This record gives sequence, C-alpha cells and structure tokens, in this order.
Amino acid sequence: MSIILGPHREFRVNDFITLKLEWDGTILYVNGKEFMICKYLLLTIPIEKVREFDNIDSIDDAKDFLNSELELAHESKIEIPPETEFWAHCSNLQVWDEHDYDTRLLHSNLSFPLLKRLTEVGDERAKRVFHEEIARRLASGHRNVVHYLIVRGYLEFFTQEQRDTVLLDLFERDDVDLLAKLLELGVLDLLSPKLHENLILRLFDTKPLFRCSQLLNTEGWLMKLYNRLSEQGKIHVLGNLIESDRLDLHKLHIFKIPKEILYFPLKQLDVSSNRLKEIPEWIGECRTLEVLNLAFQHLDSFPNKEALKIPKSLGNLHHLKLLNLKGNQLEELPEIIGSLKSLETLDLSENDLKDLPESLNQLSKLQELDLSRNQFTIIPDLSNLINLRRIRIIHNNLSIFPTFILKLKKLEKLSLSYNKIEAIASNIGVLKNLKLFDLDSNIISTIPESIGELENLEILGLYKNNLKVLPNSIKNLKKLKILDLRDTNIKDIPESLKHLPSQ
Repeated sequence: MSIILGPHREFRVNDFITLKLEWDGTILYVNGKEFMICKYLLLTIPIEKVREFDNIDSIDDAKDFLNSELELAHESKIEIPPETEFWAHCSNLQVWDEHDYDTRLLHSNLSFPLLKRLTEVGDERAKRVFHEEIARRLASGHRNVVHYLIVRGYLEFFTQEQRDTVLLDLFERDDVDLLAKLLELGVLDLLSPKLHENLILRLFDTKPLFRCSQLLNTEGWLMKLYNRLSEQGKIHVLGNLIESDRLDLHKLHIFKIPKEILYFPLKQLDVSSNRLKEIPEWIGECRTLEVLNLAFQHLDSFPNKEALKIPKSLGNLHHLKLLNLKGNQLEELPEIIGSLKSLETLDLSENDLKDLPESLNQLSKLQELDLSRNQFTIIPDLSNLINLRRIRIIHNNLSIFPTFILKLKKLEKLSLSYNKIEAIASNIGVLKNLKLFDLDSNIISTIPESIGELENLEILGLYKNNLKVLPNSIKNLKKLKILDLRDTNIKDIPESLKHLPSQ
C-alpha cells in the first residue's frame, strides 16, 4: 500500500487499485484508468442495532437492515466531509483486498464489476476467484444478488454444464419468490433444453407460484412453460391440478384453454380472469361439463378491449348447469345459448348487451339470470323461464317495468335498482314467493296496493325514489325485515308500519 499526500489525496490498495480524492469526490482507478466515481458510503449501522447484524452474511444482506441516511445524504442532516468519506472508501477497499476479493464485503454493483475489470487487466488473483465468487453468491439465493448477476450477464462466464448445476440448485429451493424471480428473468432459456421437462413439471407442482404477484405482469409466462412440455407432460400437469372433477385456472393470465383437458371428464372448469380472446371450437367436446366460468377475460388490455368470441359448439354442452360470461364486452349473445337445456344459472352481467336472442326463452330450467350492468332499455319476453327464482337487471336503462316478470310465479328475488322505471305493475302481488324486491334508485312515485299481497316479502328497497306516500296495504307484509326509504320524499312514517314486527 502507498499513500500520497498533497492537494489531491491518493491511496493505493494494490498494484491494480488506486483511489483518489479529486474535486471533493472519491474516484476509483484500475490499472491507472478511471473506473468509477464512489458516490456515497454504502452502510452505517446505528449502535443500538449492531446485534441485528450478527447473522448477516454480506453487505447485500445487510442492506435490508440499512439506515439509508448516508445513501440519501442530500435529503438528510448528515454531512460527511469529503476527506472522511474518502478514507472510508479506502478502508472498505483495503479490507476487500485483504480478504481475497470476497464479494460479500462490498455491494454487488461494485464488487462484481470491479472484480471483472481486474481479471481483464491481468490480476491473477482476480482471475482465480472470479468464477468462485459468482457461483458462491448465486448459491446464496439472495434474490437481489441473483437478479443482478443474471441481468448483468455473469452466467456467460460459465460453461453450459456449470450453468445447469448452479441454476438447477436455485430452482430446487423452497422459495416461491426466488422461483418467480428466475422465471421473470427468463432463466429457463439459460438451461440445457434436455432439463426443461422435469424442471417444468416440478414448477407446476409449486401451486402458490401460479398466482405469485411478481409474475402477474409477465406476459403469458404460464402458457410459455406449459407449451414446452410434451403431450404426456401436459396431461400429467393437468391431472395434478384437477381436484374432484374440477380444474381451477382462474387468474393465471393464460391466453388459451389447454386442449389437453379433453383427456379428463371434467365437471367444472374455471378460466375466469384470464386473457382469452375466444373460446375454442373444441369446447363442445367437453360433454361432461356442468360448470363453466369464463368471466372477465383480457381485463388488462384496456382500452383495446375486444368482445369474447363464443363458438357455436358451446351449444353442445347439454349437461351445463352454470355458465358465467360476466365482464366480456359482449354486444350480442349467439342463438346457440338456447341449446343449453340443463342450464340453471346464467350470468351475463357487465357486458354491452342491448338485446337477447329469442332462444334464451327456451331455457326452461333456468333458476338464476343476471343481466346487470348492460345497455338494456327493454327486456324481451322471457315468460317461458317459469323456474326462475332470481333475476337481476340492475344498472341498465329500463324505463318500463318488465311485465313478463309477473308470470314467473317461482320468483324469490327481483332486483331492478339503478334504472329509470317510473311505475310498478299494478298486479305485482301475484308474485307470492317474492322475498326480495329491490327498486332502489329509480323514479317511482307510487306503489300499488297489491304490494301488500307479497306475503313472503322480507326486503323491500325503495331508496332514492320519488315516493311521497306508501300504500296502507304495506301493513300486511308480516315477514318484512328491511324497508329502505332513504332519500325519498316520505316525511312521515306511515301508521301502518307500526304493525310490522320489530327486528
């Protein structure tokens, strides 16, 4: 080591590394050429936290515990004289040299570029430890270090066999966040192709990985992995994902349904909240399906949303009992929907529908229908749906009460809130099984006397309407539990309400 004093401070760490204090800044030289300006000290440890660092293996690990005041000196009250900072950098580099370039003693973004430069200028010691340091720090599994080394291309200094060894070790860790980081970085492409199948099969066994937040914005990562598998591998993966005849693929950001599901007699398939643009024609071959959830496709493609394409073959699912098409920008529904004779629940909410196909009226087994948040101004006659127990048409543009509803004698829940309905059908009392009647946020001014004939009614929502009075017959609603009169013009609670049971 040599120290030169004068207008400019100079500290020689070894034959290759020199630090100089120039213009109030510390500059690192390698083999006589400027390498890096040392901008700040990496670490200050408050005395009361010293013991927290007993088990810290490297400066990179310590950074999780750092007091970052020195890194953000311009925002803090701590001011370090340039000379003090210079000597601190000199001390750090001197310790690093004395410990054979142990990269744990400096932050990765300094230690590895410096070690690499030293090998390039002929430092034999650096050449000897370079590969060892890369391998050792990768083996530590520290996510930020792994990320740095991979992104900066340090694996290129390894043979293919060496890369395979170190990366397989990382992939075998029980660390979902680390696995996600490796996949996000495309590390699979750095491995020998012969290793892909078994590795991908192991990854698919790590089910929490599927919905790791770190991978949500990594376009199609799961399908890319899946597509690398052989047909037998794909069938094996799907077989492991199926539980009690149900396959759950929701929120995996997949852009197509894997055709290999045809190998299994599925009863339930959930592919909601993905990136599908169309339902494959072969879906009609899934004859055993009873539940199909296709809600919310390609949500993150806004503003370039496209309506989900529905094939005619969907009508071949004669055992289907539940179909969810919610939130798919549908402007029309194909006539084949009427072929789903076993359908009991149909969710068409949050689309752009203005009309319905006539064939919908053929679904005589339908019990629940949701048409909410569409563009309906009128609902076509659906009076043949005699088994309907619940219908929701909230947040549309209805101005006229759909009179066909009066023929649905089994109806238990009727939701028509957030429309522009002016009046209720005078003979509404025919719906003897009605338990919930939601008319919130319309422009209704009167309630017919027949309302009192709804002997099973438990909830009546009249919030935000133009009502001034309620019919006296309301006293007959012996099972009524909730009556919402907020934001109406009713100033006095009717005397008849005193006859209602207290809840």
